[in-house]
Amino acid sequence: MPRITVEWGEFPTSIAHGENEMCEITVRTTAGSAAAGIRVTVNGVEMTATECYLTDETAVPVGVFGADEDLEFTVEVTFPELPLPPVRASRSVSVE
Repeated sequence: MPRITVEWGEFPTSIAHGENEMCEITVRTTAGSAAAGIRVTVNGVEMTATECYLTDETAVPVGVFGADEDLEFTVEVTFPELPLPPVRASRSVSVE
């Protein structure tokens, strides 16, 4: 069975209002491989979704933007062919 970790890399903890930054999150399996669905949301709204066969790792691009409110990013990994619960990881970004 896959064992998932989410690596945020240089994902910011804050961003200035009106600024934008492209980041990359790495989703990695440290055991097992399987077909996976990867979804990224910000404040509950889907930003991106992809499907892949996760054997090692995959990079997911994420745009961080200085909106009118603080941001809560969530990465959710599901396995449609396996009876596993979704794996979720979140990161907060404050807007200055």
